[in-house]
Amino acid sequence: MTAPPMPSPPRPARFPLRAAWSGLMRQRSIWALIGVWLAMTAGFGVVLNAVLYGSMRETLSPEDADAMRAGLEPGAISQFAAGAMPFYGAAMALLIGVVVVGGEYRAGTVRWLYTQGPGRLAVIGAQLVALVGLFAIMALATLAVDWVGLVVVAPVFDMPIAAPAVGPVIVSLAGMWLTALVHGLIGAALAVLARGTVWALAGGLVWVLAVETALVALVRAVPALGGPAHGLLAVATSNLAVARGAYPWWPNAVDAAATVADGWVGAGVLAAWGIVATAVACVAVVRRDVA
Repeated sequence: MTAPPMPSPPRPARFPLRAAWSGLMRQRSIWALIGVWLAMTAGFGVVLNAVLYGSMRETLSPEDADAMRAGLEPGAISQFAAGAMPFYGAAMALLIGVVVVGGEYRAGTVRWLYTQGPGRLAVIGAQLVALVGLFAIMALATLAVDWVGLVVVAPVFDMPIAAPAVGPVIVSLAGMWLTALVHGLIGAALAVLARGTVWALAGGLVWVLAVETALVALVRAVPALGGPAHGLLAVATSNLAVARGAYPWWPNAVDAAATVADGWVGAGVLAAWGIVATAVACVAVVRRDVA
């Protein structure tokens, strides 16, 4: 009697997205960072703006006071949330991208990931695709927290509580998601290049919070630089937010009157940054030694 053939070992998945997503879900540090961000958007976004309105409405011009009040109404959640991601939200997304990919280097599991199973490109690709879903959750949570905050604040100033239009909310969510995703992809690319988290965090945050802020200030002082400045992350994210109705009384962009066309340009610039960051991460993982 011949022995039954031994079953062949299961072949590793070609694109281990399930494993990447499962690993991401188990990283408490990521959810802690998202929790910190939600507390920031509630505190610095809703509460601070409500306090500013309450203390400044008598000293502002009627136009600015009306614009500030309109921006705090729950029905304007799409415009209010659009201004949440630029600057601090983008920086937090970059930090999350660094932690998702750089954490494997810090924990010493990167050698095992890239030498066992489906291969390096599939692993890094799955991690980057997992970021797509993670930042969708982050954008939805940001919108929900801001909405609840505006609903709580509305009775204090006798504001109407009206349901927002669905279309603008979807557009606002898409812009928030794109802003967060691109910065997260940049953080992931920096983590691969730095083979860890410390230098990636330092370089990314210095660029987003310091260098680009200085460059934007320079552009405001030298208007001739306004054209090339549209390639900056800060300008693209701010103009995208302004085009969606953010900052009606306190503009935070090189072009405070950014139009829908400027918003599309900003979205295209962000998409280009995301594509470059993805390519850099994938090429670096494939061509460099694992360390």
